Amino acid sequence: MDHEENLDSQGKVVTPAAMNPLEEYVTTCIVHEMLIDHALEVAEAAQAKLKQEGAEKFVRACRDACYKSEPWIFDEALKAIKMRPVRQPLIAIDAVDRNGINALQFACARGNLALCKILISSGANIDFKTTTSRCWSCLHFAVFYRKYKIIHLLVERGAVLAKCGDDGPMPMTNPLEMCELLKRIKEDERMDIIEILETAEKEVTKTY
Repeated sequence: MDHEENLDSQGKVVTPAAMNPLEEYVTTCIVHEMLIDHALEVAEAAQAKLKQEGAEKFVRACRDACYKSEPWIFDEALKAIKMRPVRQPLIAIDAVDRNGINALQFACARGNLALCKILISSGANIDFKTTTSRCWSCLHFAVFYRKYKIIHLLVERGAVLAKCGDDGPMPMTNPLEMCELLKRIKEDERMDIIEILETAEKEVTKTY
């Protein structure tokens, strides 16, 4: 049975005109290009997914070492850091988890000095900021959680007093300003932290 679209206004059957060789070639090229584009998109999406999964796994290994005391868990974190360039070369040392926080920032927040030193010596950026609206640096975490040894380490390694983002506790403050505003820090503790931070490099004014 003929389809309605194959009939003209008088009800006569319309036979589609055959494409000439040039039109057929162009059409074939367009179809092939569309298929290639689609295949590339699928491949890129798959690679992005694998990369994010790898980042989650790497950060989780380091995060677990900060929150759990079993020696073997710390060993697993060290193994993940050491083997990352070989097994997961696409995963940066500063890769973040789904919450936008990286391994060094977890280590700073928990005061894990050994892990911080290992990550920094492995190339971790001490001034890296979270990929969240808070934009906290490692120093922000260390100050907020009053981790004196970590603060000293970061400043010693050249951490910059950079302002954070516009969300969360103490918005648009650098770590020194955060320390001065945090009511949870006792006066003697505050003075100790301020003394360390005053030797840190000030950030060049930036717009966030």
